[in-house]
Amino acid sequence: MAMVSHFEVRTLRGRLANHQHRCFYLNLPLDGLAFIIIFFFLDLKTPRTPLLAGLKAIDWVGAFFVIGGTLMILFGLEDGGVEYPWKSATIICLLIFGFISFICFFLVEWKVAKYPIIPLRIFKHHSNLAALFVCFFHGYVFIGGSYYLPLYFQTILDCTPILSGVYVLPTSVALSIGSIATGIFIRKTGMYLPGKFTIHTVG
Repeated sequence: MAMVSHFEVRTLRGRLANHQHRCFYLNLPLDGLAFIIIFFFLDLKTPRTPLLAGLKAIDWVGAFFVIGGTLMILFGLEDGGVEYPWKSATIICLLIFGFISFICFFLVEWKVAKYPIIPLRIFKHHSNLAALFVCFFHGYVFIGGSYYLPLYFQTILDCTPILSGVYVLPTSVALSIGSIATGIFIRKTGMYLPGKFTIHTVG
């Protein structure tokens, strides 16, 4: 099903590429279906916390700083050199205050939050740091490839949007098969390191 959905999304988005504002509507039925499946079939054993107690446990201050900082940095990087010059006060303020917000976020997580969004104790162990670095660089390469491959096919090889989606399909199929195989291997054996490092090395 995952491979079919990858194929459908790639090709349908290719067909809708000439009407770019319609591409976003493609996510609505798929996300709605996923929400229904998760709501009715995902059985997670979670503690029944009262509503008010759950709201009080949320790190609202930390969420404010991390969301605000992320938005300011993204807007600064997105609009810099496009809507405003890089030297403009708007872009400089967005980037500076975005990084300041992240500094405030980590201070809140360290000193203020009772239930922090990111417990800083996870950074005390070398194994955690190694895993975080691997995830960061893996995401960096994977998202970069997913973003630039269709552009390469369309601009360099002069492919149509639909054909570009077809050319990206082997990546989606390989990802789906690898994810399914790794999940089955971990569930059957209980060992996650061999599967993870094998897939990372082969990939």
